[in-house]
Amino acid sequence: MNKDIKSQVKKNRSSDTQNHISSSMLICIDVLSFFISLMPSVAALSFTGLFIARGYASTWLVLPLAPLVLFSSFIAIIFLIRICLPRLKSGRYKRELSKPVFAWFCHFALSRAAKITGLSSILQSFNVTKFLYWRALGAKVSFQIMSSYDVNFVDCQLITIGKNVTLGAQVSISCHSDVGSLLLLSPVVIEDNVFIGMSTVLGPGTIAKKGAWIGFGNSFVNRVIKENDKIKSKITEV
Repeated sequence: MNKDIKSQVKKNRSSDTQNHISSSMLICIDVLSFFISLMPSVAALSFTGLFIARGYASTWLVLPLAPLVLFSSFIAIIFLIRICLPRLKSGRYKRELSKPVFAWFCHFALSRAAKITGLSSILQSFNVTKFLYWRALGAKVSFQIMSSYDVNFVDCQLITIGKNVTLGAQVSISCHSDVGSLLLLSPVVIEDNVFIGMSTVLGPGTIAKKGAWIGFGNSFVNRVIKENDKIKSKITEV
């Protein structure tokens, strides 16, 4: 009896150590994150600097054109990096150094490239740049989206947004969830003519059908909002 208890305790300890992330893995994550998250901005800024240095000797028009060069080169670099990465696939995966988890982390790091350098708010302030930026990250989005500059998309390859959709301030869409030692990936789908109020969080597995109206401050995970359904706001006026 005691031997069985001791063996069970050893198994539990070994499983706990397997679930913990080692220091070497954390260092590898930092190195990979540094490259994927920072290099797009560094490369785009370098290219823009060369454009100004080479062109200013000929004409001053390079100055108003510099932001366009910066944004277009940044989006192009994001796209090129993204198509070189493994595709995201929905499912349940152990939180270990496997191909699906590696693919998820690479895409997650790439989605932070504009955020940590302050370009995200600018890119998402204009209809053309935000459409190209989201598409470069792999999101299946329509051009006809009204959104605030501070919306937050994670796991863009698993996000689908239809036409005439309104996204309020601080709306967050994430297709992953950490549950114990598991990484869960599931798509988020927003169909046509959907309104999503500010500070709403759409988690993995959420589907908003056509014409749905979602009030402020709601949070959903693995839920289907029916067609033309109306969800009341969770934020009350002061």
